Amino acid sequence: KIEHPFIHADEVETSVTWYVAPDLVDIETLKKEGSWGVVRLIPGKWVNAAGNVFPDKPFNWYDVSHLPELYYYPKGFVGWAFKADPEKGKVIVEIVIKRAIEFIEWLKKTYPPGKVPRTWISIKDFQFNKPEEGLGPIEEVR
Repeated sequence: KIEHPFIHADEVETSVTWYVAPDLVDIETLKKEGSWGVVRLIPGKWVNAAGNVFPDKPFNWYDVSHLPELYYYPKGFVGWAFKADPEKGKVIVEIVIKRAIEFIEWLKKTYPPGKVPRTWISIKDFQFNKPEEGLGPIEEVR
């Protein structure tokens, strides 16, 4: 079970690294360094946290965090890296692989070779608020 929100070089990322490349994780440093909480220059009420895919605030973390990170996080991590565990990393990696395979299978079925989804807007789409009907792959539209 992940105990701390996903931020940077934290429990999640360190667990994954520990699982896939254990020689890159210095366990003694993990124990010694402790944790760093999030330092907010602007209250959380106004800034979405890292990884938030449903923005509900006027700013995202990357809009307001560039240079201050060097000052507020001098050790390069935010969160509880000391809670990392290679078994947590294994679970995360296996789920990511499973979901990637599911997505690729869906993509192959939905858009086989030669079928391109319509991702552009035609000028006719703006007439009477009704998009063109029945457009096929890009080659048929030219």
